[in-house]
This record gives sequence, structure tokens and C-alpha cells, in this order.
Amino acid sequence: ILYDAPYDISLKTLEKARADFCVHGDDMPVDASGKGVYDELRDAGVLRIIKRTEGVSTTDLVGRLLLLTKDHLSGSNLDGGLGPNERSCVSVRMLTTTRRIAEFSSRRAPSPDDTVVYVDGAFDMFNVGHAATLEKAKALGT
Repeated sequence: ILYDAPYDISLKTLEKARADFCVHGDDMPVDASGKGVYDELRDAGVLRIIKRTEGVSTTDLVGRLLLLTKDHLSGSNLDGGLGPNERSCVSVRMLTTTRRIAEFSSRRAPSPDDTVVYVDGAFDMFNVGHAATLEKAKALGT
């Protein structure tokens, strides 16, 4: 992470920070002249663009990803090894619309003969483990 970075990141800035790439959401900013702020990085192949998710703050998402360290997932943290002053609660701000939910549905009601499988979980930081779980659930249903 490069703190206090200029609005218009250049290759020189990236090299000075010894960074391999720059990451930005797909809402690409432009400068006062209308030129893309990240064009130089994109043309050099060092820009990674992340698709934005409607209703989810990219800043919050990246912050939570940075918190996921090996220590964060260690057994001592999972079994209550943290003291009450060390625990924190993160609120997630997401507005799920009916339209967004419908995009992921088959848009048909189940028949009496169908097997419906429900999966509990938080999928705001979707990963390969989530995909595997959903594939298994799909195989169990009709």
C-alpha cells in the first residue's frame, strides 16, 4: 500500500515505491484535460482493474482483505484467544436490490419434486472455496 500517493500515479511513482502493479476499481478517473489518470500504467501492463460490485465499498473490501493474515486465521484467534479489548466488529454496508438478486436466480419457482439446497454464508469476498461449496450444493439439488 502506498500512503499519500498522488492522484495521478506514474510509472516513476510505482518504481519508487518498488511496487509491481497498481490496483483500481473499474470507475477510471480522468484528469482536468480528460486524459485517463491511469493510462500510462495500463499501457505499461502494470494496472490491475477490479470490477466494482454495486453497493459494496471497494475501500472497505480492500481493507478487509488486508486484515486477512495468517495470524487472523490461526486457531488461537478462532477459539477465543483474543481478549475482549482486542476483538472488533466490522459492519458491512451493502444494499442488495431485488434486481441484483434476480440476476443470480433461475427466475422459476421450484416444483414439488425439486430438491432445494440452502447454503449459509457471507459471500461478499467471494473466493474459490465459495465456488466449490456452491458447486457441491448445486449437485445436491434439482
